[in-house]
Amino acid sequence: MEPYKYVEPGQYILVPASWAYDEPLEFMVREYTMSRIYEKWGYKLVITGNHKRREKLAKQIANVKGVILTGFVPDATYHWLVANAALVIVATTREYTMLRAVWDAALHETPVVVSRTKTLEVEVPTPCMFNYREGSLASILEPCIENEEWRSQTKQTLKELKKRSIQRLENLKVRLKELLET
Repeated sequence: MEPYKYVEPGQYILVPASWAYDEPLEFMVREYTMSRIYEKWGYKLVITGNHKRREKLAKQIANVKGVILTGFVPDATYHWLVANAALVIVATTREYTMLRAVWDAALHETPVVVSRTKTLEVEVPTPCMFNYREGSLASILEPCIENEEWRSQTKQTLKELKKRSIQRLENLKVRLKELLET
């Protein structure tokens, strides 16, 4: 992993973003600002990805105090950012596109905040879930970082997700081997 020199480990919230229109980046930045977590604790909001896909929005977001736009980063830097974040926000209006970021966080056992969906309530049961209503995300950012019980519960959920995912991959590997041998 390669460090990202513009942030200190554990002092930022990461939003892995593709800058697609299904990612409510305006909502996340507004909620981050509303939470006042930067003013109170100094946590920055780091948004990855090629922000040139939505340049107008990127210009607006870049002017928000505490927000850092990384642009595209290599995998080694991306994984350092995930591993060293205080929290990863995984949010999109399309459930299936969130799973990659959830698995990346699970790999590094970095606590996550996720959009409340039926699937994620089952796969990633955590107190750190929000709806797309004003104040929903803002109200849980601080406890998801500072409440040790919530962090512990979320990390345990991610460990279990990682175990289940590994087992599913092992089962798939066995099944593929069986199919290739027949």
